[in-house]
Amino acid sequence: MLLEQGRTALVQPYLPRVEEEGERALIFFAGTFSHAIRKQALLTGAELRTAPAALAAVPAPGEPLFARVDLVSGGAGEPVLMELELIEPDPFLGLAPHAADRLASVEAAAGREATAR
Repeated sequence: MLLEQGRTALVQPYLPRVEEEGERALIFFAGTFSHAIRKQALLTGAELRTAPAALAAVPAPGEPLFARVDLVSGGAGEPVLMELELIEPDPFLGLAPHAADRLASVEAAAGREATAR
């Protein structure tokens, strides 16, 4: 119906495990992992390896200042990329100690770099 109205829609595959395990969102500032949000359980090493691999696929001259990597478990339990957000209105700073400080230091460094140009 959205397409019939001339609107854009994002279609993602249905992965049944998202109902059991939820979706994990890993927050990165300037390419460095800051914190994550998840409905259930803890992050795994596989998730922390998959997220940077997704970031490496971004066609940009350097690391994005912000990135949110959303993962779910695939059929065999492996982390699968659902979304890679480079613009986020709410980076969930209040859910992780020092996340706001990490973001502020990235912004300050970006400002210094822009001034030096």
